[in-house]
Amino acid sequence: MNSSLSSRWFITGLFLWLAMGIFGVLQASSSGEEKALPEVSFEGLMTVENEFVRLLVNVDTLDAGRYSLETTGGDPARPDDDKQILLYGHPPMQMTRPWTSYTTVRVDDVNYAFGGETKRRAGASTRFGFLSQPPTRQEDGSILTTTTFGDIQVTQRLSLARSPTTRMLDSLQIEYRVVNSGIQPHTVGLRIMLDTMLGTNDGAPLRAGAESITAEKCFSGDAVPDFFQAFDSLSEPHVIAQGTLRGEGLTPPSALYIANWGTLADEPWEMECREGESLIRKGEEEVDSAVALYYSPRTLSSGESFTIRTLYGLGGITTTPGKLLLGITAPMEVAFKPRGTPPFTVVGYLENTGGFLSRNTALHLRLPPGLSLLRGETDIPVGDFSGGQAFQYAWQVVPDGKAFGLQDFQLNATSESYEENTARRGIFIHPPPTLNLVITAPEQLSVKDTTLENNPFVVKATLTNPESIPVNHLLLSISLPEGLSLPPPEKPQKFLSELEPGELAEFSWKVKALEGLSEVEYSVTAESEDIFPATGRKSIFIPSIYPRLALSPASITCPVGEYFYLDLLIEKVSSLSSGQFTLTYDPYQIRLVMVRPGTLSLRNGFKMTSLHREPGKLSFSFLISPDTPLDTWETLIRLYARALQPGSTKFSLNSWELKQGDTLLDLPFRNASITIFK
Repeated sequence: MNSSLSSRWFITGLFLWLAMGIFGVLQASSSGEEKALPEVSFEGLMTVENEFVRLLVNVDTLDAGRYSLETTGGDPARPDDDKQILLYGHPPMQMTRPWTSYTTVRVDDVNYAFGGETKRRAGASTRFGFLSQPPTRQEDGSILTTTTFGDIQVTQRLSLARSPTTRMLDSLQIEYRVVNSGIQPHTVGLRIMLDTMLGTNDGAPLRAGAESITAEKCFSGDAVPDFFQAFDSLSEPHVIAQGTLRGEGLTPPSALYIANWGTLADEPWEMECREGESLIRKGEEEVDSAVALYYSPRTLSSGESFTIRTLYGLGGITTTPGKLLLGITAPMEVAFKPRGTPPFTVVGYLENTGGFLSRNTALHLRLPPGLSLLRGETDIPVGDFSGGQAFQYAWQVVPDGKAFGLQDFQLNATSESYEENTARRGIFIHPPPTLNLVITAPEQLSVKDTTLENNPFVVKATLTNPESIPVNHLLLSISLPEGLSLPPPEKPQKFLSELEPGELAEFSWKVKALEGLSEVEYSVTAESEDIFPATGRKSIFIPSIYPRLALSPASITCPVGEYFYLDLLIEKVSSLSSGQFTLTYDPYQIRLVMVRPGTLSLRNGFKMTSLHREPGKLSFSFLISPDTPLDTWETLIRLYARALQPGSTKFSLNSWELKQGDTLLDLPFRNASITIFK
């Protein structure tokens, strides 16, 4: 509401003003002199400030959590905006602590005022929740307030943030996090009402896109502008305020209403849009404007949440004086995103300060390399333009990836009556961040006892952001060739919500390898709409495993009462002279029926030197001619057995010894398991 001093301060507390000696300030204001904020005590308030702005949060029991905003030093290039009001609520006396801006929480079609209860007009017709956390300062300097509405918990976080058009910490970031802590779904919407004010001026027009708004106006959907600005004069703007609705990390409202403060104070949600209606409150004579940001109700299931953010503070306009006074505003930096960069708005302002008619007037926008025009015309005919008249135009512009770095917009005004004027405004186009991706993993696997050691093995991906801007919504994926797989519960994709400048993040996967793959290559890729994909590749050698000595059943399953056989096999031995073995098994599940020599007994010089059987154990030894190579699998011995009891049972080489002359052979071996079923 940028409410008038005569209607709010004078009427509600004239005798207090007089007692505090502020009557002279009012006289100065009425005589046309610029008035700075009076120095006062901030008792009953919690403040956060820097060299640009000051946030004031009401910590009284009544109106707790409501806030206002004012400048301290303001824009360093604009001395007139020091100590000026941006949101109504500077406290020269107790009864004007912040209360006129408030937020509506709509739960299941019922309206509640956020924060503490109020006895004031703004939100008095609503219900109230439970103030579960009064305003509390956090370590990062933000101020948190939490209100609970049954199952719905809403937390307000207020903090100072950078304006996209000034790149200074001269704006207030307003954030609400909504959580459904109940077991039933609920619909929840929000409306943020801001009682805007420019110093002592409640009548400065709001400007959105190509419109200068001096009457009630409503925007919805895609028509909601990227930002709105307010300033009293382009030639001598004392204060430039800006509400930023779209941008990195911000949540565009579903609707934006601009109306007189009284209407928005009385109607917490269901305001009828009456475009063209006056911004003067009923029964008064001065403009008192306010804005309402609507975030349509959405359904939250149990445990679900959502967060919205918006900015309000100082705005940046580059002006060039002249008979055709020019102004241009746009973000000071933008990041190109390979998968689609959202467009942004450039607004050009023109004012005839020459005092007489400007004939055949036109505006011309010249875009730098790296930017393309998405909506609007580069050459705008304004026509005959009277002295004192103002004009504005908005363009939609998008980075195209063809150039990066610091570039300049150029806005020209031409006329048959006045000399040409040119305004320039810089913009820095950030290239997509280049992330560093390093993969750490074994170069090869080793074999032990016929198995691959450290299998599954671990693949670690280290991601680093060396750039000056964050990367959001990262997706990391591992791509594996045939033979490599992810054992449950591993998933091929990992997610990261944000990687800050200079930050490092690590991710890992367990990967299972099949034997005998030799050398294979796999890769990890990091993707985001903010970057070109970053891919790291790695190779690993997987050796082949030849048991060369193995117990091999004819079948791995057998029904109770049936017979089966099992071979003891040996493969690829260049020379063999003797061997002795001891096999064990469970005699309660298996009964050994018969033992027969295998195919090795057909080789030259083979002789079984011993054979001993007892329940659960078989031992034997042999000799063979040492000049007999084994090029393929040979059977040392075949065992015939009967399955007795159901369950999993194992045949094991309990001990064994193979020799080439006097040399012991070290061969990988494999035992055998059989499942017996009824």
